Formats: sequence, structure tokens, C-alpha cells
Amino acid sequence: MKDAGESCTMTYTCPDETSCVEGDTCTTTSCNSVGSCLVDEILVGCFIDSACWSDGDRKDDVGDDNCQRCNPAGEGGSSDWSLVGDGISCTDSMSCTDNVCSAGACVFNSVVEGCFIDNDCWTDGQVKTSSGADSCLVCNETQATQDWSWQADNTECDDGDSSTIFDVCSSGVCAGREFDMNWVERSEGTKPSVRAYHDMEYDAANGEVILFGGLGDNDTYLNDTWKWTPDGG
Repeated sequence: MKDAGESCTMTYTCPDETSCVEGDTCTTTSCNSVGSCLVDEILVGCFIDSACWSDGDRKDDVGDDNCQRCNPAGEGGSSDWSLVGDGISCTDSMSCTDNVCSAGACVFNSVVEGCFIDNDCWTDGQVKTSSGADSCLVCNETQATQDWSWQADNTECDDGDSSTIFDVCSSGVCAGREFDMNWVERSEGTKPSVRAYHDMEYDAANGEVILFGGLGDNDTYLNDTWKWTPDGG
């Protein structure tokens, strides 16, 4: 018999009579000489940790305990936990992974969506950091689900350095060009005429600033295109 370790709730006064009511539904019990309930027999399922469990119940919903279950026919019998078989599905705390039991532990099996990198889940397209050299590392589930992929070269990024401009990715690293904080007038060569309402964009692939059109003197519409680079003017 197993001492349940709880005070006896009696139908008769212990120890003069031999029956008591412990409050569970899976055992029969009797009183000992000091008024505590003893488990005489486990009727159905398991009686573990002073509680009743149905056959197949897992010890917990997540983690390694999800690989222990009530199995009266298993190695733990009806009074202790048995291991869930190897290769049987289990649940951990990660939403992006599929897991299986192995020797009583819930272990990684595969990635079901996004990426699983650095023991964490990442959505497809999520960058490792918003700034710094690692801002060119991205979860790309079509390339790799368990390691970082590189952003395409010349993708705009932020290297986190206020002394650089035109930051772009190159071989998975974000870097910009150093620039002089002192402005210098560049007078050589030709330059566009004074204008307003023009379009101006930065071409990251070629490191150029592109200027197009606008409204010139005498409200004249312009249809010219100019480019500027830090090195070539």
C-alpha cells in the first residue's frame, strides 16, 4: 500500500473502522493507525503525485514533461510516469518548430514556418537587427530555415554609424561611406539649372543621386536628367 500523505476524510472514525474517503476517484483506500489514508488499490488509470490521471495523460502540456505520460502498462506502472515513445510528437514553447520525444525529452525535429535560429523563432523576411552590421542578415525560409541568409547586395540598410552615408548591404554586411562633416563647394563641371518641384532619388546600386525635371525659370517645365556621385561630382 502507498501512503497518500494527506489527512484522512473518514466515513467512520479512524482507526476503529477501516474505510476512509480521500477525495479521488481512481483508488480504494483504508485508514492507518495515525488517521492517514493508505492507497490499497489503483482502480483505473494512474495515481501519481497524489492525483488521478487517465491512461495517456501527459504530465504537462509543454516541454520535456510533455514526453512523460500515464501508462499503466509502461515502465512506470500505474503509480509513476512512463516515457512517451521516441519519435512521437510533443510540444515545446516554440511556435515555429515541430518536435518529437527522445528518451523522455522533447527535442527539435523540423521548422514548420519561418526560421528557427539562435534558439528563437523568426518570421520570413525578418532582419536580425534594425541597425548595425547584422542588419543585412535576414530570415529567408526559401534559402535556409536554421541559419541567417544575406540580404541582396546594394539593399539599403543602416550601419548604425552616424559618420557614414549611403549605407548598403555587401556580402551580408551593412556598411556606408565615410563623409567629411565640412561642406566643400564643388564648382567643377556643369551643373543643373535652378529649379523647383523636381524629382530626386538615390540609386543605391550605383551610389548615385539622380535628379530629374522640375519647374525652371519663367515656369518652364524641364525634362532633363542629372546624376551626382560623391567621388565624381
